[in-house]
Amino acid sequence: MVYLLHEQNLNAVHMKRKILLLILNSEPARQRLLALVVAGGFLIFNFSLTSTAQTGATCVNPVVIPAVPYADFTQCTQGMGNDYQSQGGICNTSYAGEDLVYSYTTFGPECDSIILSATSGNPALAIYMGCPGITGTICLTPTPLVGNGSMQFTFPSAGTYYIIVDATAGYACYDLNIIPCAVGIDENVKEENLISLSPTPATGELSVISYQLLVEKVEIYDVLGEKCLTPALSKGEGFRVDVSSLAAGIYFVRLKTSEGMRSAKFVKE
Repeated sequence: MVYLLHEQNLNAVHMKRKILLLILNSEPARQRLLALVVAGGFLIFNFSLTSTAQTGATCVNPVVIPAVPYADFTQCTQGMGNDYQSQGGICNTSYAGEDLVYSYTTFGPECDSIILSATSGNPALAIYMGCPGITGTICLTPTPLVGNGSMQFTFPSAGTYYIIVDATAGYACYDLNIIPCAVGIDENVKEENLISLSPTPATGELSVISYQLLVEKVEIYDVLGEKCLTPALSKGEGFRVDVSSLAAGIYFVRLKTSEGMRSAKFVKE
């Protein structure tokens, strides 16, 4: 509780009155500001203020991953609070430190490589279908990714998933990278529903073949998760993309298809 006292001249009554302000903290995302009834010269006001929780603190206000590839460098859970430790559906109850929440929406089954590096504070990364504490939430990673390391994970179907990075105690810091699995790695994707890219390395045009898939949208991202191109689509199972404007490096073609999201990597020279 914080009390603020000051005096105010009221010409109407030609006297000084004291104003008492009382700040009450209740829910993490709410602050209620009250002024108590005047007794002995105190003025009264009655109103409330609403504040927004810090982005990433809870599933209500997560850090949104817009697309894969995705990168979040020099991130820390500090100041996020220990909101998820013993709720129903939690993957690991032994992590009592502060946690940071991401959300990611897929359009179908999707295989991604998730990488933690430059870690301190021994962070653990777990993935959920639903938010811990909500009925029906499922822990999809009974063995979380802990410390520096990587894992390949297949999001089983279209929907929004929550990725929570937690600390053993206190807070943890880390670099997070999420990139598509190499074409053909996802065992849940049929061979005829894969895509192929050629040539790679590419210099001018890149040929994209989407076997028996209806492609609705195509985007090209760099390794930092920045969108570089959104080429126009052409009818048929194959089309060409002009990549001559891209700098030399590694890129990912991300296709929204009739069977969900598909991604493949290529090199630009």
